[in-house]
Amino acid sequence: MKMKRAPLIVLVVAIALVAALAVSLLDPPRRARPVGWRSAWDSLPLIKEGAWAVDPLQRGVVQGEFFLATDELAQCVRKHRGGEGATVMLELLVETEHGQTHFEFVDAEERSELPAKLVSCVTRALENAAPLPTPALPEGARWRLEVSFLVPPVSDLPLVPWWERFIPERWRSGRSSGAHVG
Repeated sequence: MKMKRAPLIVLVVAIALVAALAVSLLDPPRRARPVGWRSAWDSLPLIKEGAWAVDPLQRGVVQGEFFLATDELAQCVRKHRGGEGATVMLELLVETEHGQTHFEFVDAEERSELPAKLVSCVTRALENAAPLPTPALPEGARWRLEVSFLVPPVSDLPLVPWWERFIPERWRSGRSSGAHVG
C-alpha cells in the first residue's frame, strides 16, 4: 500500500512545484527593495510634473524610459484589464550611473478601483526598462519625479499579431531578427 502512495505523492509535489514556477514566471514580483532604501530618496525634493516637464533633460529621460517600456506597459494593460481612463500617480526615482539614466525604483499610489496586479505590473515594466545613454548628465545624478500615468483603454493599444498573443514577452529575443519576414 505504501509503495502505491509514494509515486502519487511525488507526482502531486511535482505538479505543485511546476504550478508555483509557472505563476512566478507569468507574474514575477517587483524588484526587491534593500533595507533603508527609501531614506536616501526621501531626502531629495519631490519635483512635480509641471516643474520637471519644462527641463529638456528630465523630460527626455522620462519620455525615453516610457518609450522603452511601451510594449511591456501595453502588455500590462491587456493582461490586467480594468481602470481604463484612471490616473495613477507615480513617483519615479531616477538615477544616473555609468553614463546612463534609468528608473531605479517606481512607486505608485494605492488605488482601490484599479486591479492591484495592474499597478505592480506597470511599476515593474518601468523599473525594467533599459537605461538611456545620457552623457549630458553628471554621474550620480538623482531625481524624485512625480508623474501621472493615464491607464489607456485596451481599444487604444496597437493590435498584437495573433502569433504573439500567446507568447510571454520575456521569451522573445527583444531584438529584430534579419530572418523575420512579413
